[in-house]
Amino acid sequence: MRSTVALVREMVAQLDPVDELESEHRRQVLRWLDRTDDVFRRAKPAEPAQHLVSYVVPVDAADDSIEVPPLSRSGCYLPPVGSGATIAALVRCQAFSYSSGLR
Repeated sequence: MRSTVALVREMVAQLDPVDELESEHRRQVLRWLDRTDDVFRRAKPAEPAQHLVSYVVPVDAADDSIEVPPLSRSGCYLPPVGSGATIAALVRCQAFSYSSGLR
């Protein structure tokens, strides 16, 4: 198992499900991570079909408000999302984007 996939698996394994549905989802993800290293999107729209996606919700420390801009393609209001990158890289990218006024 790739070290990046092992790290994700460890994080998922440490989650405490709040109900049976979340518990089942956790089991499904752990089984998926155990059988493949192919978890990062390589091409749009979805290759591989099942892949990791990261959501980051920026919080303004001054007033605890959250920044949820409309997604440019859909117009839906969703947290910033990324795939094919580590969670830490996504957070750095989103933090830079918000702090530099790119959003």
